Amino acid sequence: MNAYLAYSRDFDRMLSALQSSLWLDLQVRIWGTSSYMSRWIILGAISGLLAWPNIHIKRGQLDEQEVRDFPRALKCRLFISDVMMFGGGMLFLLIIGLYKMHG
Repeated sequence: MNAYLAYSRDFDRMLSALQSSLWLDLQVRIWGTSSYMSRWIILGAISGLLAWPNIHIKRGQLDEQEVRDFPRALKCRLFISDVMMFGGGMLFLLIIGLYKMHG
């Protein structure tokens, strides 16, 4: 799902929805948006901004109004993607643990 989000129009919509975030702008300048890896890293940064918005708002890295106005469908896709990544990581660790127990 991250691969789809990183190379779809949704990625550009996410960046435009968080235009006043200086921290996100810095990340885009550091990593760029031309390669798959850089877009994936930026997607993770956006996901982190939206997962803990209060922390970033207090630090001045994010505008509270932009969080409220962020498209609900995109936020849902990011959340589903995060849950899938976390679930996949946990499943991987479980499989490794079971393999070591039987090995």
